[in-house]
Amino acid sequence: MEALIEWGLPPHKLVFILSSVVAFAWLPAGLGKWLWGLIVWFVVLNVVFLLPVGFWTPQENPWIFLLLCHGFWLAILADFIFKGKLGPVIQALPYRQILLFEVSRLMAFHFLLAARSGDAPLEFAVEAALGEILTGTCALVLYTLGKNPGVGFRMGLLVWNTYGLSSLVAIYFKLHFSNPFLERARFTREIFQFMTESPEAWMPFFWMPLGIAIHLSIYYKLVQERLKPEQPVSISF
Repeated sequence: MEALIEWGLPPHKLVFILSSVVAFAWLPAGLGKWLWGLIVWFVVLNVVFLLPVGFWTPQENPWIFLLLCHGFWLAILADFIFKGKLGPVIQALPYRQILLFEVSRLMAFHFLLAARSGDAPLEFAVEAALGEILTGTCALVLYTLGKNPGVGFRMGLLVWNTYGLSSLVAIYFKLHFSNPFLERARFTREIFQFMTESPEAWMPFFWMPLGIAIHLSIYYKLVQERLKPEQPVSISF
């Protein structure tokens, strides 16, 4: 770690990179070929958008930036609504596999390190970190309780899922309205600058859309379980 810092890699970036490796390792194995699709999408984002290509960057066009940030989870939502191929895969996933991935949101500690070094606005970093750390910690608790999921577990899962999704939406709200290329920017451009640097750009382009997709998947599972017809009860004498 000291060697990487000596090479010019700040501690918060190192923490974020290592946390991203852990997050990849904790992706639900039951996704099968969809898991490889996520990895390919991550590589494509890095090659095409996150590396300096010399002639344009997606950040300069707010509409392209919005599409990159939200196109992924909107496609997942469309699959659920129109009964595509991903829905049955999600239904077959145990809740604990999904929750284990959500524990990786503890990577938000890097926000606090970035604020301490002055690379991220303090107020934004603290708000984002607290929301994400609380989500990741509660995911760990639910993962522990998920061995025998009952009604109480599902109620807690619903509350946690709503909060976790809200925390991501709050981060996106400040990110989009801090875009200096947007005519009606409301927040400091330092937020946008921090979140679109490498490797932090992995968050709005990959990890946050994936997080929203995971939360939508949990809603989908809960709804499908609710709609599942009850098994007839047989009584024998």
